[in-house]
Amino acid sequence: MAIVVSYDRYEDLACEVVIFLDDETGDCFQVQRDLPQTPTSAATESAIYQISTGAGPAVEQGIVAWQRNGEEFEFALSPLASRMFGGNARLRFEARPGDGDTIEDIAAHLERMTRR
Repeated sequence: MAIVVSYDRYEDLACEVVIFLDDETGDCFQVQRDLPQTPTSAATESAIYQISTGAGPAVEQGIVAWQRNGEEFEFALSPLASRMFGGNARLRFEARPGDGDTIEDIAAHLERMTRR
């Protein structure tokens, strides 16, 4: 099983997303966040991130903590968020970056997007 991780920014949808995708099953874990409405609002507004499986409703601020060790990402989920993953309170992915991304880039995006 290979987990591919990538970052995408969609100006037309006013959002950004980090996606961990199982390229064999199509299952995914997404961290998504709305983009600031104006360039100056980034400093004054803190957009709330959400997590999703790509199907069904997203859960706001569903990550309690996360860490990276090399190419492995581990997420501790809130009780509500864990229900999306069969009650699993922890998700762990050994990931390889998609085109144009590095693991360091992905970690930096996650840090910025999940900052409270």
